[in-house]
Amino acid sequence: MNNIFDRTIGRLEGFINFRSKRHEVLVSNVSNIDTPGYKPADVKFEDEMKAARLRLARTSEKHLRGRREGQNFTITPEEGSLSLEKSMTDLAENHLMHNAAVEMLARKFKSLQTVLKETR
Repeated sequence: MNNIFDRTIGRLEGFINFRSKRHEVLVSNVSNIDTPGYKPADVKFEDEMKAARLRLARTSEKHLRGRREGQNFTITPEEGSLSLEKSMTDLAENHLMHNAAVEMLARKFKSLQTVLKETR
C-alpha cells in the first residue's frame, strides 16, 4: 500500500481477512456437526498477529513478548467434542468483530475523503 496512508488500513484489511477465513472455518464446523469423526477447527488470532508482523514494544518485564515471524494464519484442530451452542456463539462473536473492523475501515476512508474535500 502507498505510504500516503498509515498502517491502520493495512492492519484492518488483515484483520478482516482473518475474520473472513475464521467465518469459513466456523461455518464448516456447524455444517459438519453430525458428521462422525469430524474434528472441529479454528483460526487463532495469535497467528494473524504473526502474519501482520506486528512488533510489540515491551515497556515492562511483565508484558508478554511480541513475535514478528510468520506469513499467514493457520487453521488448527481443536480438542474435544463439537458443541452447537459454542459454535454458534463463536460464529456470532466473529460476525460482530468482522462488522466492527469493516466499520472502522469505512470511517477511516470517510475521514480521508473529508480531508480531500477540505483541501480543494
